[in-house]
Formats: sequence, structure tokens, C-alpha cells
Amino acid sequence: MKKLFSAFALSGALLVTLSACGGSSSASSTPDAKPKTPQEIDADIYRTVTNVESRMDSLSDGIVSMSVGNLSMEDLYDSCEVAIADVNLALETVKQYEDDEAISGYVDAAQDVLNNVGAAHIKMQDFLDGGTQEDLEYAMTCIDNRDLVNVPFVAARQQYLTDSGLSSDDIAKINEELGISVE
Repeated sequence: MKKLFSAFALSGALLVTLSACGGSSSASSTPDAKPKTPQEIDADIYRTVTNVESRMDSLSDGIVSMSVGNLSMEDLYDSCEVAIADVNLALETVKQYEDDEAISGYVDAAQDVLNNVGAAHIKMQDFLDGGTQEDLEYAMTCIDNRDLVNVPFVAARQQYLTDSGLSSDDIAKINEELGISVE
């Protein structure tokens, strides 16, 4: 049963790995109910992406814990499965906005972050399933390259908010509401 579930989760996550550590996915879905304001759209995308991106810290910590014997391989594998499921849900949330040209740069950048998170966890699972050292190295590369996808995500977010006609004071207020500290 676990193998069947793993195969299902892995096949569902293939969209994530298509982009190899950060590339965009091009699948599309029909939006159920889009928030109406740029602030609501931003909050939806930003919270979705940052909640899932924090899984990279957990993965990194899990690798260290496993290496010193404080976490079993099975526990790390299970953690990766949960993270992959979270990535897939997050991709669906973000994809509801991909047909809106005004937000396409932000959506693409969000998908890049989510794909990077998914790829890291899938490759870690591959390694734990008896894969090669290359699988581990790939997962570690995704972890190490977080800034390569996170920085463009932040820039695309800023561009979207500015292009939406929000002033720097409006954006500062939105950041405060989302708990974002800008230094």
C-alpha cells in the first residue's frame, strides 16, 4: 500500500520536477473564486509560497538529524511525502491566477519557488529509496539554490504590487499586514 501511495504521490509530483530545480510549469486550471483586489491576490500567493518554502528548512534540518541518528530514514521519507503533497496543493492555488496577464511574472516566480521545493523533496525521496549520490546532490543543490528562485519571487511580487497601482506606502502597509519586514 505504501508503495502504491508513493507511486501515486510521485506521479502527481512529476509536474514539480519537470522544471528541474525551479523552472516554471505550464499546466493550467480554471479559477474557482479569485480574490478581487491585488492585495488579496498577493496575500494568497505570498502566504501559499512562503508556507511551503519553509519546508526547505525542515528538509535541511531533517538531513542533518538523520545523519547524526536523531531521525530515521522512514521519518524523513514521510516528511518528504507530506511536503510534496503540500507543494502540489500550493501549485494549484497559484495556478488559478496564471491566466491573468497582469500577474503572470509573479505567478511564474511563485511556481519556480514551489517547483524547487518539490524537486528537492522528490530527489531526497529518490535517494532514500536507494537512489544514487546524484539524487542527494540534486536535493542539496535545490536547497543551496533557494536564493536563485526566492530573490526573483520577491522582485516579481514587488513589480506586481507596483504595476497594480499601489504606492510605496500601500505596499509597506501590505507588508506589515503579512508580517514582512523589509530592511
